[in-house]
Amino acid sequence: MISSVVPPEVVLARRVVERRRLVPPIDIVDIVKCYATVELIRIPFDLDGISMHLKTKGKRPHIVVNSSMSESRIRFTLAHELGHVLIPWHVGSIADEIDSYEGGLDEYKFYEGEANRFAAELLMPMDWVVDLLTLFANPRDAMVEISKRANVSLQAAALRVVACNTEQCIFVMLESGRVTLSGRSEKTHANQPRVGERVNPKTLFPWTKNHWQYIDGDKTYHWWKFTGAVPRSSGACAEWREILQQILDDLSISEDKKQHFKQSVNGVIANANGRFRSERSLEKLYEACLQRMYSVARENDNYREFINHNRFEEFLNARVQALLAN
Repeated sequence: MISSVVPPEVVLARRVVERRRLVPPIDIVDIVKCYATVELIRIPFDLDGISMHLKTKGKRPHIVVNSSMSESRIRFTLAHELGHVLIPWHVGSIADEIDSYEGGLDEYKFYEGEANRFAAELLMPMDWVVDLLTLFANPRDAMVEISKRANVSLQAAALRVVACNTEQCIFVMLESGRVTLSGRSEKTHANQPRVGERVNPKTLFPWTKNHWQYIDGDKTYHWWKFTGAVPRSSGACAEWREILQQILDDLSISEDKKQHFKQSVNGVIANANGRFRSERSLEKLYEACLQRMYSVARENDNYREFINHNRFEEFLNARVQALLAN
């Protein structure tokens, strides 16, 4: 279930959609002109747009957008700038480089995030996206179709798919083997790869067969969907502590660090277990633990050895059965 807490900027975008009865692809230029003066000019440096005279008495808001960008980026930037115009607490003048505000001031990052969420909801309303998701067997195809129908970039469509998806899924956009964009749906237990991280898509989540890719020039989009439950046998198995000890004896971990590693492993499993308040089962808890373990292993060599050990699955199965027995 998608979070019931709706940010005010999203509520505001929904009001615009409802009052104007908007259906994608919307005429964003026409809509923005109802609220502000719009100017598209070629800007010879990295700047998407500028919003000026926001909430300034006696002055009409003025939006300037870099016309040298792609059509889909211009459309998103216009929607983003409209967010600055309509969100009541965005005042003064704001210059935007939409993809590069992570290193800015906290207040600036906060405003930019709000304007991005407003733009996403305006161009790709959640109810419209959710309806489209039911028409496609996988999130990759949904991303491509949303991009076409809403006339937005694949990046914007991908982020919208994970934001509106009730299933467990993750996507990454790779350029030269490095992550340049990533996202995950709300219910997913695994962490999405970080921007700048080098990943091998074949080994990222190897237990799921639901893996799709889409190539767009020098960018490759990878999607994974998790079933939420990996089939497991509930039959008798060896004691999990004994299996864990054998694995540790085989790994290149010094004796003085083995106890700490045991505690860490149990902490990761406890984290996965704590995500279930009801409907716990061997299959569901096992997959949640897999997602958490593989997330940690991307940044920890000891965990990488651990999950690749030939008794790892046996250990995890025994550990989950012990948890469910308590």
